[in-house]
Amino acid sequence: MKRNTRLTAVLAAPLLLLAACVGKEIPYTPAARPSQLIMNALLESSAAQHYVYLYQSGIDTILAVRHATVTLSVNGQSAETGEEVPQIDLPDYLDLTSVPGLVRSSRYRFTTPLRAGDEVTLDALTADGSKHASATLTVPRPVNDIRVDTVSTTILYDNSIYPVMQYRVTLTDLSGEANYYRLDIRNDYTSYGKYYNGSDTALFRRVIPSIINFEEPLLSDGRISVGDIEGDGYNELQADNRYNIFTDKFFTDRSYTLKVYTALPSQYYPDSMYDVTRITGRVTVRLLSITEAEYNYLHTLNLLEWGGFMSDMIEPLIIPSNVTGGTGFVGAGSDVSITLELPDLVVNQPSW
Repeated sequence: MKRNTRLTAVLAAPLLLLAACVGKEIPYTPAARPSQLIMNALLESSAAQHYVYLYQSGIDTILAVRHATVTLSVNGQSAETGEEVPQIDLPDYLDLTSVPGLVRSSRYRFTTPLRAGDEVTLDALTADGSKHASATLTVPRPVNDIRVDTVSTTILYDNSIYPVMQYRVTLTDLSGEANYYRLDIRNDYTSYGKYYNGSDTALFRRVIPSIINFEEPLLSDGRISVGDIEGDGYNELQADNRYNIFTDKFFTDRSYTLKVYTALPSQYYPDSMYDVTRITGRVTVRLLSITEAEYNYLHTLNLLEWGGFMSDMIEPLIIPSNVTGGTGFVGAGSDVSITLELPDLVVNQPSW
């Protein structure tokens, strides 16, 4: 009898503790965080223009920062003050009061050339002088060169066969240091035909296609896959490498050949023209050397943009910032590129 009484008391104790907690709310009112200056930029040594984006954080939104002073210094010497330009090209007839503050003006343009090894400082000060932010970084050096081989082929993905362009990109790792890279492919097309009013025209477009990289170990964390052929949930278990970033840890001081795919150029038929007779095109393959900080930043964005990321199941991801006095991220890269001219695509003739 005593034994049962003791057991009952042991079982009842947790229930009493649980009952004591049920129905009680602990008030939690976090203090409002002060507004911060947000500065973002991804600089490239080969670019003719560089853009710095400035925003100001609010309670539930961000606003463009106008009339700020943004300066660029290179190797300790003041080089240029940025020109404020709209984030998007707005027609003259548009009433700016009807345009969200986010796009009215939030970027500042620079034309100072950047070179590998330059120490770059961006410094931003709001018009009223209340907020100041800066970032300093060194432009990494690029690889010496790359080699690109292409072929039209097909791939099996999700139980279907797709025509694609295969790229084999060979690079040699920079020796004596840890390196971080990003692969970029872009297509330029000029279509010849008629505009909606019947006049002859030529339309230029730049397309940055999605790179299909699931067969490349360096771009898929050392794993390869043939997609969802068996419905194994591969895409749900591994984040997409949307920015095609990788390190040299698997080919340190050696050469390596990446194998990736994109859609065929002929699949980008213009939808704003008719009676198209010919399309000319070229493909530019770029390999960028980026900073370790930019690699970590883009890696974090990959995880945040991944559809399988469940923020309520794990601790929140913290987006890296290298901005002093505010928040945001400033990266820099140097690239090596190869441009391949494509044969003309004549309508109703075999495609590229």
